[in-house]
Amino acid sequence: MSDNLRHWIFERYLPQNLKVRNEATRTNYRHAVNDLAELLGREPLLSDLTDETLTSLILHLLGPRKLAETTANERAGRIKAFWTWAAKKRHVDQWPTFSFVAEPEKIPRAWREAEMVKLFNACRSARGEIDGIPAWRWWFTLHGWLWCTSERIGATLALRVEHLSLDEGVAVVPASIRKGKRKAAIYSLWPDLVEMVRMILPPHAPARDLVWPWPLDPTSFYNHYSRLLMRAGLPHDRTCKPHRMRVSHASWKHYAGLDATAALGHSSEETTRRSYLDPTICKPDEKQLFRPW
Repeated sequence: MSDNLRHWIFERYLPQNLKVRNEATRTNYRHAVNDLAELLGREPLLSDLTDETLTSLILHLLGPRKLAETTANERAGRIKAFWTWAAKKRHVDQWPTFSFVAEPEKIPRAWREAEMVKLFNACRSARGEIDGIPAWRWWFTLHGWLWCTSERIGATLALRVEHLSLDEGVAVVPASIRKGKRKAAIYSLWPDLVEMVRMILPPHAPARDLVWPWPLDPTSFYNHYSRLLMRAGLPHDRTCKPHRMRVSHASWKHYAGLDATAALGHSSEETTRRSYLDPTICKPDEKQLFRPW
């Protein structure tokens, strides 16, 4: 049998792993194997599964490749996951014991109220059409949905018209299009959002399956989104992509005294606090020390 690591991962490991059904996850494994091949200067083999090699991979990604600590750990983590499986199956003798690099703590950042106004105004100024829908309505309604529901952009762009019950003001997002593919989400839509959505559906727009169809290459969506932020005069680096709307929803909901953890569908308040609550908006509730002056 071939000792080729790529063959083992894509022909043996991934087909047996029911948790890996997302093409994006398979792509991440492909990046990890390509990075390891780049480091070695050849196709990696099972015999390359050593702590020294994986440590060198992390250092390579941090150094010459200049990737972030989170990305370097994620790439090495893909190889480690396969390696652990191979050790359990006794395809290799050694188990991974290398350490990941420490990751700097990231502070979640939400849009301020004035920034949100700029963003929605930029949506209004969009010209042209997107799959037969006026571009300004497409972008405006998309952000209205993200702000109302806090749904992730992946599930949003996969949302089908059949998932909406506009007369009842309800959207049911099936687990199959959401992250993890385990939990569905049911959203109560604001009346003004319902009217926005009606205006991008028949008879005001062509009949279709997706609520927000994107007829261009999927990766081009983020380039267009960056241009939208630029038109709004807002930061447009990778931390300011659509996910920031989810962070904003959680932060402002928490600031209003509501349950952000439940709104996001999280099982852990710590996950919400660490990754979604902007501390510059969500000021800690604590008693102030007295002032002796």
